[in-house]
Order: sequence, then C-alpha cells, then structure tokens
Amino acid sequence: MKKYFFIFFTIVFLALQAKAQNIELYHENSLINVDTIEVFGNVKADTLHTYIFQGDTTYYYAYEALVEIDIKNTSSSSLDVQCRKRHIQLISETQNYFCWSSCFPPYTFESIVPVNIPANGTTDIFSGHYKPNGNLGCILVAYTFFNNENPSDSAMVVVKFIMDSCNPTSIAENNMQKQFSLPYPNPATNYFTINKELNMQQSGSIELYNGVGQLITTTPFKATDSYINMNTNQLKSGTYYYRIISKNTLFKSGTVIILP
Repeated sequence: MKKYFFIFFTIVFLALQAKAQNIELYHENSLINVDTIEVFGNVKADTLHTYIFQGDTTYYYAYEALVEIDIKNTSSSSLDVQCRKRHIQLISETQNYFCWSSCFPPYTFESIVPVNIPANGTTDIFSGHYKPNGNLGCILVAYTFFNNENPSDSAMVVVKFIMDSCNPTSIAENNMQKQFSLPYPNPATNYFTINKELNMQQSGSIELYNGVGQLITTTPFKATDSYINMNTNQLKSGTYYYRIISKNTLFKSGTVIILP
C-alpha cells in the first residue's frame, strides 16, 4: 500500500512540476486558468468608411476588436520575455496583429526585442488586435509569452475573436467537440489517447505544440478509427497544446501534461 501511495504522490509532484512556470497571464484583472478566452467584437461599429482626397475615393474599415493581457513574472529574478503568435483558425480578408513594446505588422509572428519584467512584476504592454473588415464569424489566435533565456518557461492562451455569427455555446459547436474525448491519461508519460465517436466518419489529425507555439508532432487518424494514440515518449516534460483538425475545421483543442 505504501508503494502505491508513493507512486501516486510522485506522479502528482511531477505533474505540478511540469505545470510550474514563472509566467502568469491575466485578463481583466483575473488569472487566466482556461485554454481559450473569448473576445466579442462590435458588429455595428465595423462599418465601411469613405475617404476622399483630390477627387479619389477610398473605402476602408477602421474597427478593431481588442484583447489586453497582463503578463506577470512570478520568479524572484527579472525575466526577458518574448511574445509569439500563431494562427489556428482564420477568415479570409481579415487581419490581426499584436503589440509587445511596439506594434508589429500582421505578417510578424514573433517579437524582435524581449521585454524585461522585474521580479514579481507585471507588465500591461501587450495587446492583440483583430480587424474583421466587415466579415462575420470567428478566428482563433494563440499567444505565447516565453522566457528568452529558457523558452520552455512560458505561458500560452488562445484568443477567440467573435463577430456576431460565431456562437461559442452553439449546439453545432458543442456537437463538434463531443466527437472527441479529452486526452487520457493526463498527465501522460509514453502516450495519451483520445477517443473518437464512431458516427464521426471523417479522417483528420491531432497536432501537438510546445509551450512556445512550435508544432512538435502530428498524428493522423482515419474515418473508421474509434480512438487515436499519440506517442509522447520522445518529448520533453512540460505542458503541450493539442488541436484536432478534420477537413480544415478545428474540432477540439486543449492542453496535456507530459511527464518524464
């Protein structure tokens, strides 16, 4: 019995170690403890503007949906922190960009110069911007904040920018997520499994990303598969982000902890 208790507490301890990071993220003064936060845009404000100069007429959209995230350094030493964005789901003819000390154009995915955050300090200089340009629907963008000296020391959040027609609690979206189970075991060591409903007759893949948003491995699945095993015995310990894709559609996403 003592042996089993020892194994149990060892697993719990390692899981906590794997999750332990020196960077925390806050949104609207609350610690972000979920994988995805939702930002609802103002559809009425996203209107077409007209600019006339020397007889030439230009039409443009000016509205931006905005998310602001505070980054806290919970360690006893200062940290140089970088920011990286990753597109998960986009809508054509829309744009998004982020500001981290300075604002970067939409085609920039990683900050250039790290921002120093003092010990136990917090910075509020980050903002993520989405320009729907008159398009309804939602996009998913992942933002990762990582220690420039130790990139595995990181925190990531996915932001869902919603413009009217994408209802995060819709029956259709809930049904899509129910096609796949949560990963188990979680924490995992050599592998984890995700069950797939038999009525989900589509092929696809599971993508696994590390803490700084890099794609680590992809495991395909067939339409006839009832479960998918993802091998993790070659991965470093830590927290990873997975997403399940089928026919260019995101069905489910979340995090899984890998133990040594």
